[in-house]
Amino acid sequence: MRQTYPEELWAIYLLRAVQNRGLGRALMAAMADAPFTALVLEGNAPARRFYTASGGNVIAERPETIGQTAINELVYGWDQGWQRG
Repeated sequence: MRQTYPEELWAIYLLRAVQNRGLGRALMAAMADAPFTALVLEGNAPARRFYTASGGNVIAERPETIGQTAINELVYGWDQGWQRG
């Protein structure tokens, strides 16, 4: 049976000056009590580590084109919502 994800995290953008201070975790904890998905660029290693460490798993890949540039997005899914901890 395929998991359904009723919610989607659209974006989190934090300036480098405030990264690694728990703000991303606090934002995620405030919004994610149900299964949800989030997209991340395949080349965004810090975001991928953050999502993986929080219990997210890659459930799909999605090629996109922005202007003339081809990109690949990874769809992360949290089956049980955000894992606090």
